[in-house]
Amino acid sequence: MAKKVSSWNFRVEPRTEALIDAAAAAIGRSRTDFVLQSARAHAEEVLLNRLYFSLRDADWQALQSALDAPAPANGALKAAFQATPLWNKT
Repeated sequence: MAKKVSSWNFRVEPRTEALIDAAAAAIGRSRTDFVLQSARAHAEEVLLNRLYFSLRDADWQALQSALDAPAPANGALKAAFQATPLWNKT
């Protein structure tokens, strides 16, 4: 008979632990629930991003051109990338 639940054991730096605990508390979840929900959501995102799709040659070339020449950055975007993330503020 297969195990219904497995137990994980890993080390976490205090700063990361505090960040996770604060986020879990902010949404009223336990640390375990928060970590599992976050890990599962990220795992699904990773796997969904790996889905295969096919395009006609002309559409593939259009996609490649769009990816090779992204839209120019604007002031708000530049400011967002230069801002200190909330989790790094002391």
